[in-house]
Parts: sequence; C-alpha cells; structure tokens
Amino acid sequence: MSTESHPSEPERIDPATVPATDPASVPASGPAPAPASPAAPAAAPAPAPPSPAAAPAPAPAAAGLTVPALRTELLPSPSEQVRFTPPGGLGELQLAALALAAYRRQPSDPLALPQPTAVVFAGEHAIAESVCRNEPTGEPPDQSTDQPAATGAGARRPTPAAEIASGAGPWGVALAAAGATAVVHQVGPKAAAIDRQDALTLDEVAAALQLGRDAADAAIDAGAHILIGAVCAPGAAIAAAAIGSHLTGLEPVDAVAVAGPNATAGPAATADPAADWRGSWSRQVAAVRDARYRLSCDSPDAASLLRVAGGADLAALTGLLLQAALRGVPVLLDDVPGLVAALLARRFAPGAERFLLPAGRPPASASRLQQRLLDLLDGSALLPWDLGAGPLFGSLAALGAVTVAAHTMDATAMSAPAATGGQ
Repeated sequence: MSTESHPSEPERIDPATVPATDPASVPASGPAPAPASPAAPAAAPAPAPPSPAAAPAPAPAAAGLTVPALRTELLPSPSEQVRFTPPGGLGELQLAALALAAYRRQPSDPLALPQPTAVVFAGEHAIAESVCRNEPTGEPPDQSTDQPAATGAGARRPTPAAEIASGAGPWGVALAAAGATAVVHQVGPKAAAIDRQDALTLDEVAAALQLGRDAADAAIDAGAHILIGAVCAPGAAIAAAAIGSHLTGLEPVDAVAVAGPNATAGPAATADPAADWRGSWSRQVAAVRDARYRLSCDSPDAASLLRVAGGADLAALTGLLLQAALRGVPVLLDDVPGLVAALLARRFAPGAERFLLPAGRPPASASRLQQRLLDLLDGSALLPWDLGAGPLFGSLAALGAVTVAAHTMDATAMSAPAATGGQ
C-alpha cells in the first residue's frame, strides 16, 4: 500500500475524545468477579480510589481515525499460490508468508516485506522498586543488570535497551538473523506506583501516545514495511497485567505467571534464579489487585486506563500500534504488554487489530491472561508455535523464519515460467 495516500503530518489525538467502550474487546458475558483465590497474598488495606475530579468523563470517539481495510486482493490466487510453492512445500511457514502478502504495497511486490524494524520503548515504573526486584525485563536469565560483566572487574552489563540499541549480545544476533534493525526510544516520565496512585497525568499520556505515533511514522517513512513493537522496562509487565486483568475480567492470580526457582524461559523467568521468587510473585499479584481496583473506579476509555495503571512506555507502544494500523503497516507482537497495547489501540481506532499480529502462541508456562488477550484480538497468530513470551525474541524468530520462506517462494515463482517452458 503506498504511503502517499496518508497525510504527511500525523493527526494529533486528544485523549479525552476516545471511545468510552469497545464491545469487541470485552467478553460478551464478562465473567463475574470470583472470590479471592487462596493462593493470593494476604489482603492489604484497600488503596484509595482515584479522585473523581481527576477522572475525565467519557467522550465520543475521536473523529478521523479510520483504519484501512485489509487488501485481500493482494493475496495470491490459488493458481498463483502454485507458482510460489517450492518442491515439497513449506507447510505453516508457507501459509504465514502468503498471509503477509496482504500487507504488500503493490501486487507485483515480492512476498518478503522489506526493511523490518523493531521499535522499542524503554521507560521507568516506580512499582518495580517495591514489587518486582526479580521481574523479567526482557533479559536472558543470566544477564541481570545487577551482575558484573564477564570481563572487566566491577563492570556492569548494559541495560537490555542499551544492548538492543547497540546491536550487542543476543539481541544483535537475533536482529541480524531476522534481517531487522532496531530503534530504541527512552520515554518518560517515570510512572508512579500504580497500586497507590495514578501512573501518569492525562497530558503525559497524550504526549507519550504522540511520541509513539511519531516513531511509527519515522520508521515507515524510512522504508519499513513491517514493524515489531515492544517495551523493555522493569515494572511494565505489572502495569500491563493490571490493565489486562481489568479488560478481561481475570483475577490477579491468573494474570501473573507463576515463576519457579528453575525457571529459565518465558514470562516467569527470573534474572536471578536464587531470588525470592515466591515473595516476588505475591507482591506482583497484590500490586495488580490494587491497581485493578483503582481502574474499576475510573473511566473505561483507553487514555484513562493508561493514566491510572499504565506508563509512558505502554502509552507510546499503543501510539505506535495505532499509527501503524492507520497507515496499513503490520506490527508483530510478543508478550502481554504488546497484546494489551493492541487492545488499547483498538479502542482508539476500531479495526486496528487487522494490522496487529501476535507472532506465536503463548507458551504453556504463560499466564492465563496472555491467552485471553490473544482470544480477544481474534485468537490467531502469525505462526501456531510456542515462541516464548518475552519481548522481541519471539517476533524476531518468527520474522526470520517467515522471511526465509518468503524469499524461497519468490525465487520459486520467478523460476516457474522458465521451468514450465522447458518441459
């Protein structure tokens, strides 16, 4: 799809003019609140609900946010699919490559979408200081930022965001293997402790949303035909779990994955396997419970959800997904924060989910929340594989595999006429 049809100046969102509800993002018969699970941490004094004066009244949906229809005419016809099929076929990878054909700009474009770009938002969350001292930050388990580096006495490893930006470590290997580049945006301000107070002001939410939209425009204008969206910050998963629990009706104990002393992958992985993982899980559940209570006392629109229990990074990711969808560019997603941002983007612009693609299925170790969020989007993923539940790695693995398949199919289609003529 040509970018010429889109305005060069991104449209500004007034967060006070967003849909108050999104029936498609809430189960038809939302589950009734269940009694507190005995596994939940001991009840703490209930947090004070948000001040009524601080909660904006729901307003009509913002005008002008129209998501383009999926261009199904760009999908290869059954006869064309035969030309793209290499000897023996490519199974699920071939189906995924053909599905991405609908996101091409022109019918003559190759199946492989050029210049994939990962856009990562790194923020800060006060809730991480008291709740998730061993919450996953997107790092491999043996790369805690609290560990000395393998070389250099007393040296510290760079943060995950710094490694992604520099292309160092496993991030750089994964990016290179997928043929992708990465852009990291440091966003602020620091989100307040969401179990006790609002994460941001409404103006800060609006600024972060616009930052995300501008980041999408910059990447697309630079030539990206497919994006990967992610956040990378301690505490972001707790904020996303609180909003996700509120959107799905799941209890907090079902919204936080249970870790273990031997966990080495997935959302329950700990940076320090010897850390007090049981205490950390209990603190996370308590924080999600209190933040969810505060959300229930406020307005249901997307901007208010981000204000009460989100953060600048989650708001910026939501803006990125929103603007990419408005411009008809697909975005791959990995984890709970990405899926929550996708549902919030849909509240700003219904239909945005057509361009927001979960890379894979949730792993068995994931919380129930991740599967429920995927179901609310439409239940499908680019690949029906367990690709983990952390930021970036699953999307990069899926993108790399599908890109190899797409290049193979493009080459097969180019050679098909010559092969036919020689028979």
